[in-house]
Amino acid sequence: TDKDYNDIIFQVRGAKGTAPLMDSVVAEGKDWRTTDMGQALVEYAKAYITPDEPNFDEALGDLVSDLESVLED
Repeated sequence: TDKDYNDIIFQVRGAKGTAPLMDSVVAEGKDWRTTDMGQALVEYAKAYITPDEPNFDEALGDLVSDLESVLED
């Protein structure tokens, strides 16, 4: 360790949250994403990014409406 508080990387899976984009919080000239290790870390993380889940409540409501229409006919 060189005692600069960036020597540990940890991973959390299954959590949901919001965060600002890195572009809005990284100081000019300090963007680690442009380094070889930064690029490797970004590529590694991409495998764990999933798109937002669909709104199942809305989809279920549409399905129920469709079913009711079929039953009415």
